[in-house]
Amino acid sequence: MSRYARQMQVPGVGAIGQARLTAAHVLIIGAGGLGCTVIPALAAAGVGRLTIMDPDQVEMSNLHRQTLYRAADIGEPKAVAAAARATALNPDGQATAIVDRLDPANAPGLIATADLVVDAADSFAVTYTLSDLCLAAGKPLVSASIIGRAGYAGGFCGAAPSYRAVFPDLPAQVDSCAGAGVLGPAVAALGAVQAQMALSVLVGLEPSPLGRIVTLDMASWRFGGFGFDDATEAPGFGFVAVAQIVANDTVIDLRPAGTVHSIQGAQMVSPGDLADWPIPAGRVMLCCSTGLRAWRGAQVLATAVTAQDAVGGCAVLPVPPAMVAAQIRAAGLLLAAKLGMLANAGIVVAVAEALPDVPFVLDPVLATSAGVSLLDAAGRAAMIVRLIPRAAVVTPNLPEAAILTGLAPGAGLDHTASVLFAMGTRAVLLKGGHAEGPEAIDWLLRPEAAPLRFANVRKPGSRRGTGCTLASAIAVHLARGHDLATACAQAKRYLAAWI
Repeated sequence: MSRYARQMQVPGVGAIGQARLTAAHVLIIGAGGLGCTVIPALAAAGVGRLTIMDPDQVEMSNLHRQTLYRAADIGEPKAVAAAARATALNPDGQATAIVDRLDPANAPGLIATADLVVDAADSFAVTYTLSDLCLAAGKPLVSASIIGRAGYAGGFCGAAPSYRAVFPDLPAQVDSCAGAGVLGPAVAALGAVQAQMALSVLVGLEPSPLGRIVTLDMASWRFGGFGFDDATEAPGFGFVAVAQIVANDTVIDLRPAGTVHSIQGAQMVSPGDLADWPIPAGRVMLCCSTGLRAWRGAQVLATAVTAQDAVGGCAVLPVPPAMVAAQIRAAGLLLAAKLGMLANAGIVVAVAEALPDVPFVLDPVLATSAGVSLLDAAGRAAMIVRLIPRAAVVTPNLPEAAILTGLAPGAGLDHTASVLFAMGTRAVLLKGGHAEGPEAIDWLLRPEAAPLRFANVRKPGSRRGTGCTLASAIAVHLARGHDLATACAQAKRYLAAWI
């Protein structure tokens, strides 16, 4: 019986799909925890050619999660050991090792010969570099990241928006497995998702994983996901290799003075002094150990941009994310909070980073009454990943629920709730003020409880701000220590008396 007989029985694979795998060339960046699951899965499935790139050697601390390696491999280059294992697993394919670090100088040539790129490096600098180059080359990119017990995998570029379109900015702090720790089964689970995404793209299975993110949180046992087909490509700061720096570039080294291997000719500048640093003409290159300080420094040096949209009478001037974060910190002790309009992904991330661990009500203001969008796809994606799983309750009205879930406005209550729960939502108060009928009916939906119905006689005339007021009142009662059902009931009584 053929080695591939069982997978060829899967609808959509067959002999044609298997032939596509045999002809495929996959570039895998990273042979660590994620790569150790992706590499044998693709090799065993019959992918004809794997190029495995990783600069590191196998260490004892890798073995608990990087199960492709053995104790005898300690000290060996990961790429070499992984390629040998892949070839031994399936001699039908070819596995090539590259013991080097991916950078913007060597990446274009590697991507050009590949049919698909797998980002298993778990490095934001590598991810943004691959995203930018795969977008330009029209090559699909399957990327994943995990810290501790939580992470995601997604299909980007090719026929889908890029990683940068979904995540235009970095979080305030970037953790690593070395600093925050990681558990092997969680890594393997996301690596398996990556491998399945790659196989689905190569074979052409439908629906395609391109334009989708799968989230996994093994701390709370939640699996979710969302689509981002409508995400808008966003400009941003690119990464460069040292070899790409030219004589006319101004190079600023943000690392501490006396750093070994400083770039020749670089000016040593403290990150705190950048705001007052005179910006020269020409290109400015910022460097640091990880890229995070360089990214933040570029934001300080960049010129502020005002975005205005007069369609439907809407003009939006977002407050800088750093200012939003400063406002939250200045509020001092919080017992609860209510979040309303968040104008972009940067603000969403800033709020998520600055908001203390208190109960909060997320009232997602996604569009004006005239239908003008107030939060783009990247912002919604950031909200789904960074805020929705943390919120005590999410309080969308019917149009907002439709935007958030991608469902039609008339989708049933159960269907809408199931999609919201798949995003990691703890509870939803679905506000029915936009519906028809003599009553305005709100539903409190929780994963393991019967729905609660709150109804008031609908009053004629415009009642703008009622949804915002309701969400704020719920936050007040949560701050007083009430449980969620009581807080919603008390807030509804307050609102009915107010209008």
